[in-house]
Amino acid sequence: MNSSRFPSYDEVARDLGDNFLMSVVEAVDGARDDYVDFKLERSDWFATFTQRFVANFIHERIWARLVPAIDGDDAIVIEDREPVRQIRVGHQYTIRLKRHHEGDRISAFATPSNEQFWMNELAVALEGLEAHTLAVGYRWDADLHEIREPVLSFRESKEKPVWSYELSMDAVEAPRVIARPLEGPFLPQPDLSSILEERREDEAR
Repeated sequence: MNSSRFPSYDEVARDLGDNFLMSVVEAVDGARDDYVDFKLERSDWFATFTQRFVANFIHERIWARLVPAIDGDDAIVIEDREPVRQIRVGHQYTIRLKRHHEGDRISAFATPSNEQFWMNELAVALEGLEAHTLAVGYRWDADLHEIREPVLSFRESKEKPVWSYELSMDAVEAPRVIARPLEGPFLPQPDLSSILEERREDEAR
């Protein structure tokens, strides 16, 4: 796909709107609090949890916080049919919640449909009617097992984002989202030994 046809972050942010982006930030921040509270309340349980369970728990908490915040917007369609959860914004964007690993790699079951979904080859010929896929979620610290910053990324594949932005709320001015670009190269470094086990257990979250 010609990179000149990829939308920029500014174009995507304009199309998604401030309310959606703020809702993402608040959902991730709230899920982080839920995750910390759960660990404090049941530290003995966490010693036995797999990374798959932890990823699923965080996904559930983000989804549970995000959906009520955006539901009711006529431009948004929420699809929740196992095993697929995704959000459509207008005709242009289909969005899935994802944990972003080192190099902004994301995980998903290695099915042909998943591989095609993240290749962003959904654009159609008519200008203004392009369709794209996006990942929203959070950066994951695999060493500390912590939720870091909320993230929005546009991708050529699960392994390769075209661009990736960290999102946060402006604590000084009126409520608005501040986006900070992550500089490439985005591809993971060759030594992936520290995350191979987590990758095997991560169930497409």
